[in-house]
Amino acid sequence: MYVVNSDGSGGRRQIFSGNAFPTSWDWKRKGVIYTSIGPDFASESTEVDVVAISLGDDDGGIAMKKLTVGGENNAFPSPSPDGKWVVFRSGRSGHKNLYVMDAEHGEAGGVRRLTEGPWSDTMCNWSPDGEWIAFASDRHDPGSGSPDSKSIVFTSDYAAVSAEPVSNPHHYQPYGEIYTVSIDGSNIRRLTHNSFEDGTPAWTPYFLEPQDVGETLQASGRCAFEDCHWLSIEDAQQSEELFYGKSC
Repeated sequence: MYVVNSDGSGGRRQIFSGNAFPTSWDWKRKGVIYTSIGPDFASESTEVDVVAISLGDDDGGIAMKKLTVGGENNAFPSPSPDGKWVVFRSGRSGHKNLYVMDAEHGEAGGVRRLTEGPWSDTMCNWSPDGEWIAFASDRHDPGSGSPDSKSIVFTSDYAAVSAEPVSNPHHYQPYGEIYTVSIDGSNIRRLTHNSFEDGTPAWTPYFLEPQDVGETLQASGRCAFEDCHWLSIEDAQQSEELFYGKSC
């Protein structure tokens, strides 16, 4: 996990070296990031936990606090605008449903269940006015509430795939465009149209000047790419993956 200035200046700063997904800033406490650590695309019983990472100055001082217990695929945390609660998904019941816990003390400060059923509720996101929680489900789509809480921004393949995977062989999932939609489901509007995976979007509370924040060759290392993960071929005898197209 890294942090970087919104205009890309100053280079990136690593704050966590393990697998973490996704990230959300605390609305009230400066420099506090919520994320989940552990394997992604995993079963309900996989050990994944929600943590809060507090940033220090540029010289270090990073602190991480585990907020969930049990590790039953606790992931996708989103803090409430008043800074008191965190909504997250958990597989503790055998299904991935939504829960709310204390933002500072985690489950030790109280936890309650929001959804219940034999489905997967995930990718939850609190609206800026605190009135709504948008989430992805076998029943619904993910999204992020606008500052006025009247619309949601989300990624979807609603308009199908813009290019065949061979067009972008080094992309994990070459699909997904960004849309906005009113909270009542009307006025859907497409914002991007390209062959890349665009996502996962979120609203900012104020206007940001558009920036093309690309990493320099020095920052990203030597250029190389690998084919899509689904094109990997496993050798039956050597049990190792062979990747094609690794090049500059």
